[in-house]
Amino acid sequence: ISQPWPDVVLAAVNQFKQGDLLVEPPFFYAAMAAHAVHDQTKAIGDPSTDGDIVVFNPPHTPPYGLITTQTCDICEESPTPKQPWIHIIPAYAIDTGDLSSGRDKLIANHRVGHLIRLTGTDLPNGFWVADLRIEVPVEKSWLVGRRATEAFGSEDEYLRLAERLAGRRKRPALAPAISDHVAGSLRDLLKNKSATRLMLAVRELRLFVPGSRLRPTGAQLLVVTSEPVSSEVRKLLTTWWTEAEIRCRSAGVALLRPRFKILRNLSAEECVDSIPLLYLSHYLKAHRTEYYDRLMAVRNDGDWEGWLRFFLLGVRDTAEEATTNIRAINKMREEHRGNIQEHNLALFQDDGQPTTEPATEANQDVTLSQ
Repeated sequence: ISQPWPDVVLAAVNQFKQGDLLVEPPFFYAAMAAHAVHDQTKAIGDPSTDGDIVVFNPPHTPPYGLITTQTCDICEESPTPKQPWIHIIPAYAIDTGDLSSGRDKLIANHRVGHLIRLTGTDLPNGFWVADLRIEVPVEKSWLVGRRATEAFGSEDEYLRLAERLAGRRKRPALAPAISDHVAGSLRDLLKNKSATRLMLAVRELRLFVPGSRLRPTGAQLLVVTSEPVSSEVRKLLTTWWTEAEIRCRSAGVALLRPRFKILRNLSAEECVDSIPLLYLSHYLKAHRTEYYDRLMAVRNDGDWEGWLRFFLLGVRDTAEEATTNIRAINKMREEHRGNIQEHNLALFQDDGQPTTEPATEANQDVTLSQ
């Protein structure tokens, strides 16, 4: 990257932060019209070509784009900046006809995974959202002469955006045996009537996977609680884990006896070496306002039913998101593995280490770019 950057660009980037809105930024994506999925691809793509760059043109251009790049990466505090692009996602108003059956409340409470409610006071009237399904790069030079529009009405909402973005990228990949038989069966367990006792007693469920997480030979459940758990909750978790162990055994994965740890006795090493299987803290942060409202309702009105319903929804949403994310990662992994095998690229040995074998005639014809 040539240095120095133009002074006008360096001055422009200092006006923006993560979460700011930009008016009518460019949006585009690569596609193959012969197998089109999105309506825009079907409308303007050429099925006779090997690929298209689909550009959103009026009237299909989103009215705003929301900056997802971290603020410190927009305004780099360095005499030699190294990140010439920012990333944006589309922001638009949803037709009120699409907000039936309480969908607006689901979006506002962060229960629609790909949409974020926008509350900036400078936005036109309407129900505004940002869409996490597409993210495009825009060079910072495009920011020259433009101004930001506030996407949210409070600092808490900007912090919640950062948490949502981080949550989408922090998705541990696990073997199908664990994602299906452990994460999947956990979701079924949480639909049980006894899930309320589990939900109130357990702070986190974490998973130890020694060695490779994609080709594991064993795993162990770590149950983190604030206080010692009752024999009833212990039995509930042990029974579920035993049933999962039987299913995993047929896939060559041995599940070890669960470990129960009180949070204050949990070591840093145990946190680093394990991954969250059920993690309610992120959900509570994302729904901070409702969390405190429910607490006050219990204190003032004795509304335990509303409190338990709020927590049950959190457990359900967290479990479903974890299962969906793990399966999506595994699917992507298998697709990439198939592509590599199709091109006969002997890049890695079975143990995951780079191969020292010479390139074959077939893979010499394939160019890899970093």
